[in-house]
Amino acid sequence: MKNNQYTIGMMLLAGSIAQAQQEDAPTGSLNDALKDGSIMLDTRFRYETGDQDGREKSDVFSTRLRLGYETGTFFGMKALAEFEGTHALNGEDEYNPYPQAGKTVIGDPENAELNRLQLAWSGANSKVALGRQRIILDNSRWIGNIGWRQNEQTFDGISLTNQSMEDITFYYAWIDQVNRIFGQNAPAGAMKRFHSNIHLLNIAYDALKIGKITAYNYYLDLENSAANSSNTWGISLSGKKSLGADSAYTLAYYGEFAMQSDLADNPADYDAAYYHINAMLSRKSLGFGLGYEVLESDNGASVRMPLSTAHKFNGFADLFLTTPADGLEDFYIVGKYAFPKNIMMTASYHDYESNVGNVDYGDEWNMVVNYKSKANWSALAKYADYSPGDPGTKPATERFSVQLDYKF
Repeated sequence: MKNNQYTIGMMLLAGSIAQAQQEDAPTGSLNDALKDGSIMLDTRFRYETGDQDGREKSDVFSTRLRLGYETGTFFGMKALAEFEGTHALNGEDEYNPYPQAGKTVIGDPENAELNRLQLAWSGANSKVALGRQRIILDNSRWIGNIGWRQNEQTFDGISLTNQSMEDITFYYAWIDQVNRIFGQNAPAGAMKRFHSNIHLLNIAYDALKIGKITAYNYYLDLENSAANSSNTWGISLSGKKSLGADSAYTLAYYGEFAMQSDLADNPADYDAAYYHINAMLSRKSLGFGLGYEVLESDNGASVRMPLSTAHKFNGFADLFLTTPADGLEDFYIVGKYAFPKNIMMTASYHDYESNVGNVDYGDEWNMVVNYKSKANWSALAKYADYSPGDPGTKPATERFSVQLDYKF
């Protein structure tokens, strides 16, 4: 299976480049490409506090700077380099940046690294990127950059996006290394990188009346994290409809199903399903939604999502970033209200249970207020309050964050 996926991906990649070589492409000069480039700046200031039973409280004032440069186009090619630095203004002694004993974990270690370094080529309705890059697929449930944390997750490899066929987007990537959020100084238990043989295949069709349908296969062979090696096949549907020709109501809906099995040196032997459905009814500034997400367990092992932007799902208290061995079922309710002046408030409630064994994992309230200016500023405040369920499950946890972003 591994060799077949790699061969198919490389054939498609070579075919796209060969097609482009037969087409006219603007060339310009290397000097023009350098002069026509653009500077990228992304800054963030955040205060975050976390208080979890059984641990000391953590508080951190952190700053994050991303500074980069992308050239103009030269024979269809662009180069990009970006530096990222994170600093705790009150020092790492005041919080715990790693998943280890001590203070409550806030996963923003001090770090300085080359965040992205890539060479990209565009032509023939395709884009190829080689090097260290950001990858976010669909809603980032399986593959994402973990954008909530200060140090984002990036991927070393080669990727291809092709839109030669009308209404179809084809994506393939081969990844040799995953650079995780824990940074250069991570202790062994935090594992700063996944050394990998990863194949990502994602095909989306966006011409159905009911919405966009996406099929995918994510083949994750993680050489230094065998327990997270898996092979996942899945399909999703997302859409949005007005309820009547003159109706002020709209319904957004989403459904996804996947099957995952162990792979490579994973010591577990399992075949577990994942499914997720939700719907959001909106009228003008107000929205209300329901959702149900299930990560099944089989033979003592549950669905794994080691490359996910997991913070977006299963509560902002971050207690289910790793799926419990008995699986997870998350029923949630969401309410949204858009205030004037580009202010959005979102509140949600989660009820957690195990997939097997009928274990009550507890519940959680979340609240987020976002502001985005018409310029390049944005601000956010976020709160999470988790209450435990059955004895021996998760500890009571509160988190609060406020942040300010500026980018251009």
